[in-house]
Amino acid sequence: MSRRRTVATGGAFVVGFLVVGIATTALLDPYVWPSLVVGIPAGIVAGVVAALAVRLSS
Repeated sequence: MSRRRTVATGGAFVVGFLVVGIATTALLDPYVWPSLVVGIPAGIVAGVVAALAVRLSS
């Protein structure tokens, strides 16, 4: 695997994790007290899906 592909895969994971994790935490904050407990696993799942999508498309 090339360095460029590795960096793209890692970047996709980080961006997916941050966007979905922060958005989920912010949206659930008024309704669920430990919204971060829901946001972090959702971000991890989104990051893995994004990383797999980038890896399989290249």
